[in-house]
Amino acid sequence: MDLFDIIPENFFSLLTGKNKRLYLACLIESFKTYENGSILGIDKKVVVDELTDYLDNSNFGFIREDDSETDEDEDEASTNNRSLAYFVLRRFEQTGWIYIDITGDYEEILNFTDTGITFVEALMNCMPWNTETFEYNPDFDDDSGMIGIDTNEYNGYIHTIYTLLNNAQSDYGLTIQEVFRNTKLLIRALRKLDSRMKDYLESVIDNTDIHDLIERLMNYKVELVDHGYKQLKTGDNINKYRLSIVTNLENIEKNDAAMYKVVDAYLARFPKMEVAYKKAYKDIDEMIDVFNELDSFISEIDKKNSKYIDSTIGKIKFLLSEDDNTIGKLNDLLKYVKVEAKNDHVDRAITKLNDLFYLREQKYFNPEKSLYTPRGRYERVDGQYVDLTRFDLTSETEDFFKFYENPYNDDAVKEFLSMHLINGEFRASDIIKYDTDIETVMMVLYALIYGAEHGYEFIKLENVINHCEFTMNDFMLKEVM
Repeated sequence: MDLFDIIPENFFSLLTGKNKRLYLACLIESFKTYENGSILGIDKKVVVDELTDYLDNSNFGFIREDDSETDEDEDEASTNNRSLAYFVLRRFEQTGWIYIDITGDYEEILNFTDTGITFVEALMNCMPWNTETFEYNPDFDDDSGMIGIDTNEYNGYIHTIYTLLNNAQSDYGLTIQEVFRNTKLLIRALRKLDSRMKDYLESVIDNTDIHDLIERLMNYKVELVDHGYKQLKTGDNINKYRLSIVTNLENIEKNDAAMYKVVDAYLARFPKMEVAYKKAYKDIDEMIDVFNELDSFISEIDKKNSKYIDSTIGKIKFLLSEDDNTIGKLNDLLKYVKVEAKNDHVDRAITKLNDLFYLREQKYFNPEKSLYTPRGRYERVDGQYVDLTRFDLTSETEDFFKFYENPYNDDAVKEFLSMHLINGEFRASDIIKYDTDIETVMMVLYALIYGAEHGYEFIKLENVINHCEFTMNDFMLKEVM
């Protein structure tokens, strides 16, 4: 069957018009209500009540799709939120997301279609989520919200695979198919983590605002470090189970009796014996390769993590240390052009910049009157060599390395964090004041990263810190007892 025979023709029209944000938010809210109902569906009036309450507490309003035409339904939807809720559900039914059954008592029972359920679940996995409550919030921007990441997602898949293989006694066919399915889900979860890290890395280039960079650094800590990266590195991580999983898969592949059952189970999906045989062995080989290559994949994620932190901290430090030097002035000019470009005023910006300087296209000079003289022949002389006899490299070594050491090494950051812990809590606002020096600000940010990697609880606070160079949200690191 063709895919477009399954998906209604106007199925995606909800997500393309002027009211796409309204429809999307109502889809999610309706689906959440629907999932709490009976397995046979939910009373339409219950969904209407929930949608009305949701719309009463949101900033959404209905926008007419075409102002030149009058539509009675659209007119009614604009009057109040209850009418809008009914209108939205009618649109869902017209486009194939839901269907309504009428019972013998003339009650309307709402159900999501099979296609609707599949796509709503996919949309929910892509939605921004509130980092404080971990609930869907359509008003959140992707930059400040969380893509739905389950804290125990990786461990859940791996533990399931490990348990299935260790308890595979006779039903090898079902075991291998479930292990293969969970392996695919694990790969998708890891690729999502890798993709989000790439997004964060690319955002460093585009961001020139200190507040945004610090804000994203905090979100990175919550979204990816706490709910993804740390799960791969600590606790029941992948390497703890990897060898056992690979060994069990290899043993099943070598066991003719077990593989006979696996191939027999595959015959249900692949009627030809030759195809089922090849597919069964291919799936097991793929799973063995996946778990053998996980080390290199995690190593790549490690590199992205370090690169993002280094890039963000480096850019914040650069922006904080800007002054009236040439680099600072050029950066101000580029910021001006960027702002004007966003407002579609590029030509005006370039015109203003052209008035600031003028470079002659050609230079005319008289060679006879030029002061330039060719360089003479280069000769090495003994005086160019460093006389090592005048340096005592032993007596000054400690002071030399202390002067040039990296001030942000783990030991220094750990000492800084411990020094500012009050009753087991580290608050950024206790340290960063209006005129706090740059080195101290950087140490606070490094403490944030250090805390993320060493099990401190991160809490984003509502108050704002006002520094003379920037503003940032306050945060707290708390020791976990």
